[in-house]
Amino acid sequence: MVGKWHAMHALTPRSSRLQASEAREGVAKRDGMLSFVSKEVESVKSLFAQKEGEMRVLLKANEAQRRKAARDVSQLARICDEWRTAAELAP
Repeated sequence: MVGKWHAMHALTPRSSRLQASEAREGVAKRDGMLSFVSKEVESVKSLFAQKEGEMRVLLKANEAQRRKAARDVSQLARICDEWRTAAELAP
């Protein structure tokens, strides 16, 4: 029985070359897909880095505007206090 199985599944030089060729094609196809996926991953990482940079710039600009608004409110409050004091002292 073992002899029959071995005889049926024995590789001829031609089938061995065919299998080797198919294996090389499979490896090449896999390598191509891995290369494509790797490039796409790098592209997405680059896009995220760019967006993160843009968001950091906006965050800094918003923080600067917030600080300016806080200074303006403080200055207006001081001016209002000065006017109130002046009005209270006026005859």
